[in-house]
Amino acid sequence: MSKKSQLTSSETEKLRALNKELFDSMAKIGELEFALFNLNNKKAELIQQHTAARKYLQAEQKTLAEKYGEKRVDLETGNLTERVSS
Repeated sequence: MSKKSQLTSSETEKLRALNKELFDSMAKIGELEFALFNLNNKKAELIQQHTAARKYLQAEQKTLAEKYGEKRVDLETGNLTERVSS
């Protein structure tokens, strides 16, 4: 019995489909990795913004405490009230 030197069209098509599926999944993984990279960069930026905002808030609170004493601030009205000790 001699061996054939060519695949059948259905065998060739099956290999093409499997190869396409492999490369499509690799492309999707690459897209996800790129999206994750961008999200991680955005997360790092937001963490820096948060850290800076917290630093500026604490500095402003210290300045106001030196000026007005340790008070509670109503952020809607700006009214100051005494802090209740627990």
